[in-house]
Amino acid sequence: MPSIMWLVHVNPVTKAHEEIIREKMQEGDVYVFPVIFRKKDGAEVNTRSLPFSFEVRKEMLRSIFQDQIHILDTYTFHEPYKAFLGKTIAGVPVRFSTRAYELRDNILSHVPEPRKSYTGNYSEYLLLKKFGLRPERGQRKNIAGTNVRELMYNEALKQEPTKDWRTLVPPSVVEIIERNWNVVRYFADKEDMTIKRLGLKIPLDGYE
Repeated sequence: MPSIMWLVHVNPVTKAHEEIIREKMQEGDVYVFPVIFRKKDGAEVNTRSLPFSFEVRKEMLRSIFQDQIHILDTYTFHEPYKAFLGKTIAGVPVRFSTRAYELRDNILSHVPEPRKSYTGNYSEYLLLKKFGLRPERGQRKNIAGTNVRELMYNEALKQEPTKDWRTLVPPSVVEIIERNWNVVRYFADKEDMTIKRLGLKIPLDGYE
């Protein structure tokens, strides 16, 4: 069976993420790489768009799939994150930095051949293709992590939500989020200190 890589935010894990992973499990051995950003001292950087730590996101995935999928911490950007970005023309990557290639090689070292990657994002598709990760582009699902986060933040701020976020994430993930509600409360009224490059949300803290 082929190895299927998914480099993804999963912040938080939604029912759409669960659906995609289950679909990919029918095709091969699934390797999920939740993105991580770290400062020079090793501390993980989280923002309003990236509230939950790698360990919490891993717990979310494990609560659904147990040991049926591989969850790795290899997709890690170390400060300064800008050093991983190469040259682009009209938003299309044409050259990558040495650090980016090292990151790619580290990811691939954990995934046996034959392998391919998955994304539902066009910018990420172009990036993965240029990066030699043999991407397959799927259709984006109706549930977006951004919407789930905003519904959670509205609840934390005591604003009237238009929809309950609990209907958009798996039941086991609801329990994990509620146990980590202090994270939601903390980021609810914070400015979103991220930028977006090539389909990837990147914290400003540590970017330069």
